Amino acid sequence: MSESAKDIQLLELKDTITQLNNLIKNQSEIMAGLQKTIDNLCLELSNKQSELDYCKAKLFGASSEKSKTPFPGQLNLFGDMEDDRTPELIEAEDIEVTAHKRTRKKKQLMKNCLVLLLPGR
Repeated sequence: MSESAKDIQLLELKDTITQLNNLIKNQSEIMAGLQKTIDNLCLELSNKQSELDYCKAKLFGASSEKSKTPFPGQLNLFGDMEDDRTPELIEAEDIEVTAHKRTRKKKQLMKNCLVLLLPGR
């Protein structure tokens, strides 16, 4: 009887070892999948950080108002002027303005009155 108990115990231990091996195999597969996910997330984070740095540089960095191509409909002030055109001279017109007499403002009169009303004068 002791031998059959040992055989039963041996079979139970073999089953336990098989179950533990399967558990280790499953855990290893799960860890490999999680490691892949971590690597993908790290790569995505790195890309987002690069994109953020680029946007910060564009938004807050030094910039110039020069553009490679002018906007449609915008005139170019300094380039490609036609030399055959000469500006027309416009003669100034003389406009006669009639003279007028300036009247004293009430504000100045009020100041003078108040000065006269001050004690000591």
